[in-house]
Amino acid sequence: MIIMIIMIIMIIMIIMIIIIIIIITIIIIIIIIIIIIIIIIIIIIIIIIINIIIINIIIIKIIIIITIIIIILIIIIIIIIIIIIITSIIIIINIITIIIFDVIVIVAVVIVVLRSIRLRVAL
Repeated sequence: MIIMIIMIIMIIMIIMIIIIIIIITIIIIIIIIIIIIIIIIIIIIIIIIINIIIINIIIIKIIIIITIIIIILIIIIIIIIIIIIITSIIIIINIITIIIFDVIVIVAVVIVVLRSIRLRVAL
C-alpha cells in the first residue's frame, strides 16, 4: 500500500515536473516569439524612419534645386529688365539728342534762309 502511494506520488510528481517543464518551455517560446516580433517591428520602424529621412532629404534637395532655379530665373529676369531699361533710356536719349540736333539744324537752316532772303531783299 505504502509503495503504491509512493508510486502514485512519484508519478504525480513526474507529471507535475513535465507540466512545469512544458509550461516553462511554452513561456520561453512565447517570450522568444515576442522578442523576435519586437525586433522585427523595431527593424521595420528603423527602415521606415530611414526611408522617410531619405525621402525628406530628396525632397529637401529638390526644393533647394527648385529655389535655386527660381532665384537664377529671377536674377536673369531682373538683368533682362535692367538691360531693357538701360537700352530704352539710351534709345530715348539718342532720340532726344537727334531731335535737339534736328531742331538746331532746322533753326540754323531757317536762320540761314531768312538771312539770305534778307540779303536778297537788301540787294
